[in-house]
Amino acid sequence: MAKFGVSDSVVFTQANSGLPSGYVVEIASDNGGNHWFGTCYSGVAKLHDTTWTVYNNINSGLPDNYIHCFAIDSAQSIWIGTGNGLAKLSDTIWTVYNTQNSGMTNNNVNALAIEPSGAIWIASNLGLLRFDGSDWTIYKTYNSGLPDNTVYSLEFDQYGRLWIGTYKGLVMFDGSNWVVYDAANSELPADVVVSIVRDHLNNLWIGTYSGLMKISFPVSIITEDRTADFDVFPNPASDIVTIETKVFVPNSVLGLYDTFGREVFREKVVGITSMIDLSELPSGVYFIRLRSENTSVVKKIVKE
Repeated sequence: MAKFGVSDSVVFTQANSGLPSGYVVEIASDNGGNHWFGTCYSGVAKLHDTTWTVYNNINSGLPDNYIHCFAIDSAQSIWIGTGNGLAKLSDTIWTVYNTQNSGMTNNNVNALAIEPSGAIWIASNLGLLRFDGSDWTIYKTYNSGLPDNTVYSLEFDQYGRLWIGTYKGLVMFDGSNWVVYDAANSELPADVVVSIVRDHLNNLWIGTYSGLMKISFPVSIITEDRTADFDVFPNPASDIVTIETKVFVPNSVLGLYDTFGREVFREKVVGITSMIDLSELPSGVYFIRLRSENTSVVKKIVKE
């Protein structure tokens, strides 16, 4: 493991640090100044200032030494996905969840993501799970829009939508609607999506078996403005949708965008009422933007 600074770098090995193994597969940092390192077959190492602490399945509640992923919640508890269950460490208290004592469908935890409400999402080889602290919800191909039950990666975007990497494509879930992107219907380089990361500019980076994809969301397009000065009806809609403004604004343009921010329709507004035909578009979530010289207002619509 290596640390890079502005003018120096430090390499940590088993010989010069508290790392239990040089095979570091996962890293996380919490707000308390702790750095967490997950290893392959040797457990977890925590570094605070210069003090190392090692947790494994012998000296702690860690259920397995093969670490797959970390997630840190708002209380600064660390969730640890392993090859044999999910562990939560709060201060010094360990809690373990597995197929024997919880709603988990598989003990192999591939990825974790925590939503703004605090609920944790768990990716496994047998579906996607959501745990809110008391109730478990299981999503599989038969009761959701998942194209496959093997889920590799998870990430929330800046708008609270969950992006899911599976064996058969990339999925966007907004809490109600599932949208599947694959190599056939999008620019995704391959169907197998093994990693998703959101950067500081809110771009999503999608890692696949055959390349990398970057998704950017222009804020002016994708942000839904709840004080919008136009109405959209019906919503949801299957064919014709009507957009009605409060007043006619000269030199304004109406645009329709998919969840990637791609424009799929545009026309100049000529009155207070406009119409868009959605019948040829795939089902899913879209965003209608009304832009004038001084304003840009966006509302969400669902195509059934």
